[in-house]
Amino acid sequence: MILPSVLLLSQCATIGGNPSQTASVCPTAAYPASPIQVTLLPPQPIRLETAQIKQLEAVRKLVARQQDLSANRRNNGRDDPMRIQQQMQLAQEMTPCWQIKQGINLRMRLTNTGKVPVILLYGQDTGSNDLTVRGPGAVNLCYCGSMPADYRPGRPVNIAPGGSRELIIADLKHGHRDLNRWFITRPGEYEIRLVLSGLFKVDRGVEAPRRNADGNIIVIVDPLQNGYTWIKVTSNPVTFKVTQEGK
Repeated sequence: MILPSVLLLSQCATIGGNPSQTASVCPTAAYPASPIQVTLLPPQPIRLETAQIKQLEAVRKLVARQQDLSANRRNNGRDDPMRIQQQMQLAQEMTPCWQIKQGINLRMRLTNTGKVPVILLYGQDTGSNDLTVRGPGAVNLCYCGSMPADYRPGRPVNIAPGGSRELIIADLKHGHRDLNRWFITRPGEYEIRLVLSGLFKVDRGVEAPRRNADGNIIVIVDPLQNGYTWIKVTSNPVTFKVTQEGK
């Protein structure tokens, strides 16, 4: 099954604003206290190349159009054929933007502050990194193309008591399945903050499979039925500087 762009466009965020989070990724109920602490490490300063400035300004214009279409859809409460066509055209024009490389890779340190080992299902449909970037040229490009509606569990990240694991967030990608992305389009000072949502549980090692009354193994697909619970953790803010080539 493929989800069309018209359904995904309603999830798009505004320029420089907080990205919306997909309901299927994480519930809105209260979250339990988490033993996992999230620490962002400051990224290296970057320099915008002169040849890339025009590309980045084009990204700003596309996101502005995306914002207008999303606002019109919310205000009207429906999609007419012309607006659907505009959305599909916008999704096509956005395709080359995902190939732009800025080299802004965040290092995220996950620390288990508890006394027992834990497992975090990281990414895909069982978790997400939602980034907020503040600065004069911060642009949040929300993916509005088609997307398979299959279920994709994240990869398990095991963390020992008092231990840490470091993960990389490449090119400021974030949101559901890392489909959204922040671009830095102008020089200046920037601040980044992260909200990590995901499923975790206490790591009890290899557990015996569950069986029904006939002795057959019960295959459990839903992590929530296998001891996992949702957590949501906010990181520290980090700042970095962006300069422009030749200035």
